[in-house]
Formats: sequence, structure tokens, C-alpha cells
Amino acid sequence: MHLPRADSEDIFFSFQPQNIVLMGQFPNCEIKLCDLEVARVIIEDYNDNAPVFVSRTRVDIMEDEPVGYPLLHVIAIDRDSEANGRVSYAIFAGNEDSTFVLNSSSGVLSVSKALDRELRSYYALNITAKDHGHPVRLSWQIVHVQVEDINDNPPQFLQP
Repeated sequence: MHLPRADSEDIFFSFQPQNIVLMGQFPNCEIKLCDLEVARVIIEDYNDNAPVFVSRTRVDIMEDEPVGYPLLHVIAIDRDSEANGRVSYAIFAGNEDSTFVLNSSSGVLSVSKALDRELRSYYALNITAKDHGHPVRLSWQIVHVQVEDINDNPPQFLQP
């Protein structure tokens, strides 16, 4: 069976994200199927994008901030759709003493233990962002946390 070629003005084409509608009308066609056909093509996303961090990489925090204090909202954007574009976060390294906690879904990085600048003044946290696609794609970023001193120690005399 050979269908006549439609002229370009006889074809209607519309595109919306994830949907394509193509309608064509064939003039002088004697076959009933040629009158008007609508084809809906659904384009499914392929997980071809890794998350990209857009949040800051350095944070200064006072050593007297309370446990639970949110110091950074980690944000990574994934251009894929649905599960392929949903991002989860984790601290991969640099938090061996569990001083910080990262909410895996919201990306809020908070203090989980009391800070003491005299014991440790700097942290380099390796944060990962992974999507929920197949295959999983991930990215990482180092967040530098500088703990700032407060006047919490009295002066000491070296000689009596």
C-alpha cells in the first residue's frame, strides 16, 4: 500500500515537553485511513545528566553555634526529569568525627556536635549528589567549613 505524500501545509505539528502531536491530512486520498490521523509520541527521559552543584563551597561559622544550626543549603540541579532528575545528598568524607549532618533529601547541612575552634578550626567536607536514575549519575563538591573563634577562654599568665 502506498500513501500519497502530504504537502507541508497539510501537516499540523505541536511540541510540548514530553509530548509531540503530529496530524496530517492527505488530499485526494481514497483510503479511509488517510483522512486524519493523530499520533501521540511520548518521549521518555534518558538519564544522561549528572547533578550540577550551584551552592557555595565555603562557609564560615562561629564556634558557639548550637547543635542543629543550619550552616548551608547544598543545592545540585539535575536537568533530567522525574526520578532521573531527583537528587539525594550525602557527606562522603571529611566528617569522620560526625560534627555535621546533611539531610539527604533537602540538602540542609547542620551542626550535629558542639564546635570548638581550639580543637579543630577547619573541615573539608566531600559532598556527593546523586540522582535516582538508571544508571545512577553522581557529582561531588568540596565544602570548606572555617570555624571562627569566639572569646571563650580566659587569659592565662605565664608567670605568677
